[in-house]
Amino acid sequence: MKKVFICLALGILLMTGCSEKLNVYEKTMKEYATGYYNNSVKGTESMTSKIITVSELKTAASFKAINYDMSKLEKCTDSSYVELTINATNNEIENITYHMECEK
Repeated sequence: MKKVFICLALGILLMTGCSEKLNVYEKTMKEYATGYYNNSVKGTESMTSKIITVSELKTAASFKAINYDMSKLEKCTDSSYVELTINATNNEIENITYHMECEK
């Protein structure tokens, strides 16, 4: 009985730890993508959604268009992205959907 309880507790700890790490990547991606959108994309064209990839952020960082520590996302694939839902009237971000592929 103790073995079952210990295995269950370890499983819960491992799953919680992995999801917390993914949340760190999502939090970083949210900060970087919304900043990039607000400072570089917003108002340049009419849109209702915008996809911003890790690769796009790396490119902008290499041209010094943004000043972000991209090493915080180095365990995520370049194709990881967020989809921003944009209010067509005021160009403000209404929702963020995460599509992150990161090592845990």
